[in-house]
Amino acid sequence: MMGDDGQAGSGALAGPEDYFTQRQKPDDKTFPQFSELGDLKLEVLQFVAEAPFEGQSLNYVSTLTHSLPLVSKELKSLSETDSLWKDSLFRQVTRDPEVWGEGVKKMFLSAGGEDQEGEAWPNLLERVLQTLQLESYRDLYRQVLNSQVRTILPMFVMFQPMRNQPYGLHFFEPRYRLLIADVMAPYPLSSRQGGPIVVAEGQNPPVFIHGNTHPLMRGSPAWLVQVVRCRIYEDGRADVFSLPLRPLIIESIWELPNSGHLYAAQCIKASPREAEAMPSS
Repeated sequence: MMGDDGQAGSGALAGPEDYFTQRQKPDDKTFPQFSELGDLKLEVLQFVAEAPFEGQSLNYVSTLTHSLPLVSKELKSLSETDSLWKDSLFRQVTRDPEVWGEGVKKMFLSAGGEDQEGEAWPNLLERVLQTLQLESYRDLYRQVLNSQVRTILPMFVMFQPMRNQPYGLHFFEPRYRLLIADVMAPYPLSSRQGGPIVVAEGQNPPVFIHGNTHPLMRGSPAWLVQVVRCRIYEDGRADVFSLPLRPLIIESIWELPNSGHLYAAQCIKASPREAEAMPSS
């Protein structure tokens, strides 16, 4: 039985229904014993706290952002604890050094940081946080995800096998004439007329997404490809020599307005394990 104060009476065990009664407020939806853990709460949460994309599937729900904060106000506050985000980032860079690890190092070096060979990740992450002048590891996690792991680009669609070797394309459809014009717009005229592509200091090479599998949907593989050489003709048609850079996983796809059915995609870089599992065609 429950007493007037909402606690289980002496000698009685409270059933699950006793913790979700209409008399209780929504933010009371937790188990009473949790409040007795004191400083151990964070240690308990370390076993279940995972940031976005720690799971091996796009459909995995991040407990730090989409699960724990919905349980109670206390868990929402605890899920913002920076040590949990530091732990998540450490797990990402050690689990996937080619994507997350290299992404962190690229941001660090671009901001003027000095690489120290053999430096342990906890020390490096702390120096990255200071160099980038960020307030929290949560902010650092978000920056690495959005600037190094995630990419948003126009997408060329043609179903074909993809390998790590250059291949040629002829763009003649109006939507792909628009794609190559936009991709090559920041580069010198000579680079658009078949000459070497000149990339200025601090500038990224011209890239786009090649969707090469069917169906194209959330979770489908795609490729990030670089334009190595191209010639754009007066009518907008183009011969493009492309180099596959790395496999991607599609998060979302949408049609660009007033583009004649040109699509763009938001993707994340596939980890080596995910890349191995991708079909070769």
